[in-house]
Amino acid sequence: MNLYERAASVGLNHIKSWLPDGEEENGQWSATNPLRNDTHKGSFKINLSTGAFNDYADDEMVGRDAVTLYAKLNGLSNFEAAKQILEKYDRLTPELKRRAENMIIGATK
Repeated sequence: MNLYERAASVGLNHIKSWLPDGEEENGQWSATNPLRNDTHKGSFKINLSTGAFNDYADDEMVGRDAVTLYAKLNGLSNFEAAKQILEKYDRLTPELKRRAENMIIGATK
């Protein structure tokens, strides 16, 4: 498992806290989209097993995993989102932290 996959896996456990107004429906988290004037749950859904998400009222709010969801919610690149997820929610060993930092630095060059 690479660091991106690890971050995507770790992020699955935090989707509900990123979108606290949601509710679970058949394995999906249905919430309002905080990036638009959304007042009704239903069009924005996140698969709690995979992190894949889609807002049927916003063509830009679609993705395949929790890293992409976190990135879009916070205005970050996927690389920076993966790094933040691992720093906030996962216990990185010094070696994994070094690899994560190198991944970010390499991506920005």
